[in-house]
Order: sequence, then C-alpha cells, then structure tokens
Amino acid sequence: MIPENVVELLQVMVRCDTVNQSVSGVLKAEQRLAEILKGIAEEMGFETRYLPVDDGQADQLLVTYQVGEGKPWVWFDSHMDTVSVAGMTIEPFGGEIKDGKMWGRGTCDTKGTGACMLWAMHAYKQSGCAENNIALLFSIDEEEGMTGIRSFVRKDYEAIGIEPVGFVVGEPTKCEPIVRHNGVFRGEVWTYGKAAHSSEPENGVSAISAMARLLLKIEGEYIPTLNARDELTGKAQMSMNKILGGESLNVIPDACLAYVDRRLVPGEKAADAFREFEAFVADYTKREDEGLNYELKMTLAVPGMDAGEDERLLRGIQGVCEELGVRNEGLGVAYATHGGYLRETGQSVVVIGPGDIAQAHTKDEYVELEQIELGMKLYLGIMKAEMG
Repeated sequence: MIPENVVELLQVMVRCDTVNQSVSGVLKAEQRLAEILKGIAEEMGFETRYLPVDDGQADQLLVTYQVGEGKPWVWFDSHMDTVSVAGMTIEPFGGEIKDGKMWGRGTCDTKGTGACMLWAMHAYKQSGCAENNIALLFSIDEEEGMTGIRSFVRKDYEAIGIEPVGFVVGEPTKCEPIVRHNGVFRGEVWTYGKAAHSSEPENGVSAISAMARLLLKIEGEYIPTLNARDELTGKAQMSMNKILGGESLNVIPDACLAYVDRRLVPGEKAADAFREFEAFVADYTKREDEGLNYELKMTLAVPGMDAGEDERLLRGIQGVCEELGVRNEGLGVAYATHGGYLRETGQSVVVIGPGDIAQAHTKDEYVELEQIELGMKLYLGIMKAEMG
C-alpha cells in the first residue's frame, strides 16, 4: 500500500528495525525493509530487483524508472541500516511526530533521504516529466563495513549496464551539496605478552602495559606529524577509540587490542598511510621497546571523494538549490560516505540530503519535517533538471 505522503513513508521506514547486523547480531538486518520498499515501489509502478551481497547479509534493492532510450540516467543511493539504539532516550522505532520533528533512529541518518528519494520518484512519474531516467539504490551496511556499496561497485555496476550522469548520495547535509569528503582506514593494533598469576606479576609480561606505552608514543609523536590538508575537508587525523584487554582480574594479560581510526584527506591512499603507520611503530620498537611483540592489521579502507570532472550533475544540483533558496556552493566534510567508492566507477558524485549531521547517531535522533519537505523538493528538482 502506498503511503499518503513522504512523512508517512518515512514513518514506515523508521518503524522497521534495521540496526546494523555487526552491532545487533541479527542476520540480514535490512531485509524486511527492503521487502517493504520493494512492494511500495512496485505499487508506484517502478521496476525493482534485488542485488545479493554475501551470505548472511540482506539484499540491496534497485528501483528504476526509465522514461526513454537515450535519456540521461541519474542514480540515487541511500543506505537502509542504522547505528545501535543502545542508550537512546526516545522510542527508537516509533517515528513519533512532535514539535515539527520526527523522532527515532534513522530519521536523520539516513532513512529521511531514502524516503525523500522514493517519494520524489513517485512525484516525478506522476508529473509526466521525461527529462531523465532514474535509478535508486537502497544499500546495506554503510555504518560498519560498507560491504553493500563495495559489492555494488565491484560486481553489480557494470553488469547492470547503466552509466549515469552521476550519483546522488543521500546523507544529512541540510540539502547543501558536498563535493569533497575525507576517507578513512580503520585498523587493529595488537600487543602480546605472557600470562601469569597476578600474585607473581614478575613471571608474566603485561600486554596492557605494552599497549599503554605504544599508544602514548602514537599520540605524542606520530599523530602530530600528520600534516596532509585539504582546503574543504580539513587535515588528516588519527584517533584510538576502543581498547580491549585482559580476561580476569587475577591474570596478567597476554593480549591487548586497540582500534585506530585514520582520516584520509582526498588524494591520500589508505595503503600508503598504513605503511607510514607501520614504519613508525617499527622504528619505535627498534629504538625504545625492542622486546615488544605486536601486530598491526588494516580492517577497513574507505576512499575519500571529489565530485569528479564531469560537472553536469553538480550544475544541475546547484541550479535546484538556488531555486529552493539553499546554499549551493560546493562544500567539503571530514566524514566518509559511499561517495568514495562510487567515484571508483569513474562517474561524478555529489552527497546531499535533508537533515543535519549533528542529529545523526544521537540518543534522541530526529529530523525536522521542514527538512523532509525540502529534501523531497530537492530530489524532485534534480530528477527534472536538464543534465545535458
């Protein structure tokens, strides 16, 4: 059944629990929402198909509307998964409307963009406009491994055979166009020791103590050397945001794990940055901690993004923004999105959508209903824009 309006569509989406399966432990966390959206899109008159990813993961959903052969394609993307609901102070799956806002997990990041995109397709079809062909990907696993978009770029994109003017990535940007963003590599730092009873610590080697020494060196000597900078996205960064170690209060720990997060400005390569990090740790152990037993692993690499050389999509978006009274200059942000992977297709990418990133992932996440209305108008305008 087609909802009455874009707000009702967003409520349907928010009321479907799609917490990322790496956090929830629920396999195929986005599958039920994909099924719901598939049914709605087909009732609207669109072609749909599932794009399988890997065993144990939900399918991605492709929705297409072709108005004519030879017409330009504009491709939209919005991820279905959300972060955890732990610690939330509101009903995470209620979709409650109060004070001109909709409240719940994913309202802002980023079911709001997905609802606006699909409803804009519905309005575009009803308008009779035939300026562009439209494709919409409802993707999975953006919040953790980005396995969905990687599968799409490396397996599905060429097989589908649609070469768009560019990709519009839905993220909460207050409907302002993002043309550059940073990438990231995430890694594991392991230190190893020797277990012993805590009553005789001299018989063991504490992996936690070794990690403490290493992290102090990383923070004090390595991070200050990160001087790569981009005029729109800021400077390169690194932080250690999670640490695990020890199994019992009376055992000297023989292993400790710290997770590192390295933000890459556009132009930096994850492999090069990881090699530099490896070289620093190797030099430190040789100079100051020769007995340190450690291991470094890179677990995720997400490329940074620029808009690309083909400016047709950006010009079209900027024209719509101007008509709507929204800031239309190309901006940069420090976070990463699907845009970095989509640029690997060789096509232009712009990240844009309703909502404010300040509300994403918060304990009382919400989106302004005015932003949802603006986002729907924005995406409809993009679909109608001349892309020649």
